[in-house]
Amino acid sequence: MTDAKPIISNADATLMDIGDGIARLELHSKLNIIGDGMLEVFDAALDEVETNWTGMIVATEAKNFSVGLNLILLLERAKSKDWDAISATLRNLQAVCTRLRMSSKPVVAATAGMALGGGCELAFGADAVQAFTESYLGLVELRVGLIPGGGGTKEMAFRCLEGQSPTAPVQTLFPYVNRAFDTLRESKVSQNATDAVELGYLRRTDAISSNQETHLEDAKGLVLSLHKADYRPSEPPQILVLGEEGITRLNLQTHLLRQAGTIDDYTQHLGNKLAFVLCGGTLSTPQFVTEQYLLDLEHEVFLSLCGEEETHSRIEATLQKARTAVGRAGRGTLKNTRPDELAAAALRGVVEKLPHFDLDAIDDVIIGCATHEGPQGYKRRPYCQFTRWVFLFPSCSDNNRFCASGLETITMGAEQNPIWTR
Repeated sequence: MTDAKPIISNADATLMDIGDGIARLELHSKLNIIGDGMLEVFDAALDEVETNWTGMIVATEAKNFSVGLNLILLLERAKSKDWDAISATLRNLQAVCTRLRMSSKPVVAATAGMALGGGCELAFGADAVQAFTESYLGLVELRVGLIPGGGGTKEMAFRCLEGQSPTAPVQTLFPYVNRAFDTLRESKVSQNATDAVELGYLRRTDAISSNQETHLEDAKGLVLSLHKADYRPSEPPQILVLGEEGITRLNLQTHLLRQAGTIDDYTQHLGNKLAFVLCGGTLSTPQFVTEQYLLDLEHEVFLSLCGEEETHSRIEATLQKARTAVGRAGRGTLKNTRPDELAAAALRGVVEKLPHFDLDAIDDVIIGCATHEGPQGYKRRPYCQFTRWVFLFPSCSDNNRFCASGLETITMGAEQNPIWTR
């Protein structure tokens, strides 16, 4: 699919023709973080596909499908009290996720790697998901002092009680809601695609690809199958919620967790906010509500949490953790430098001093660890591979053989994680 023809494009995403009447929306922002630019392309892509195409897949060639909203920008807007901008982005994300599912043409999300927060919500919006087996889905907003606000809480509320009757006893319905609540409260991330089904992030009708090389073709085939099956867009669902009694039961659980010292005061506060939305607010009895009703509750609670100082602190802590280097250099200018960046710096120094070394002959640099075929598991060799040379820095003398699968794995990883471009 690398020869696909672009149709619509900006810095965050590109819609391209991949043949057979199918378009592919390729996400390519940094970490596929969701911002206003990406959401604009989603809208334009849906306009184009609904007019001129059979269907669309949403995919990426990057390591991760999407890690969610731009937290740096969100924090800046929250601190400056730019509520209109936060509200607009949130409404746009909700609208895109809703429109994906209600499009007149089938849409399939091809997830791989991490699909977190808003990335998970984008997958929720698709008619179906073709997940690579190494897909790690999760609604992790409570970690940063928020709740899922792009339709994630609404969708989990819908899925946990789908097919149930409002006349059923609350004690019968509550375990389903409680399971969804625990998944969101604990910000659980699936260990793989199969686990995502168990957590409710994927449906049992979604498909899983075990071969990464055929993953996108599988997604394309799923779109064509939906089309051939006389596809009709989904109708806006009626969602069963428990109301006040469900909120009371969930709040009791967070209270007991706080009393036991398992969670702190603010985490209890977040759990109570989540329970309010998941159960549909202070309704007197279990009943059906509209999708928009729950989206409005999500929006209201998300905005209110953006105004909380503790939420700002949790976002800052998360961003700081992401920025914290993990290298072991303890002193000097390389203190706390990441290991891959240390290696890149060392390589620069080496190749610049090598006599008669033709830098123009280097196409790629790959850094990783390979395991000797004999004593696998305890002898590791840092190595870098050039397109025309292989440099080995062995920790012992017997460096003639390495595990081929290990080298292949490193090469595949290096293709997705470049660290030095001349």
